[in-house]
Amino acid sequence: MSGAEAVERLYQVFANRELPARMLYCDSCDTPEYEAALHGELRRLEPALVSKYVDDAMHHTGDEADFAHFVPRIMELLIEGRLSTMLPETPFNRFVAAGWRKWSDEERT
Repeated sequence: MSGAEAVERLYQVFANRELPARMLYCDSCDTPEYEAALHGELRRLEPALVSKYVDDAMHHTGDEADFAHFVPRIMELLIEGRLSTMLPETPFNRFVAAGWRKWSDEERT
């Protein structure tokens, strides 16, 4: 399976992981516009926005269920080398914090 095929499969598998109408976010750190931008079309979210979200995920923005929604785009940007977080290990730490081991077999594969 190619990288592009794997990413497409992620979008299919995680399609049911929708965001709530409003995500929780730190209103001291971020703005309503930031939260609203995260509700854009997942495949078109800008790398800078997704990178910021990954740095913020579950600490300042959203919860574990919200993180799962972003997994396909996060992985797509990682594969393409376009995810730029403060620390290189941050995306992987977020998977642990999101409890990925409790996700469905299909989501973990």
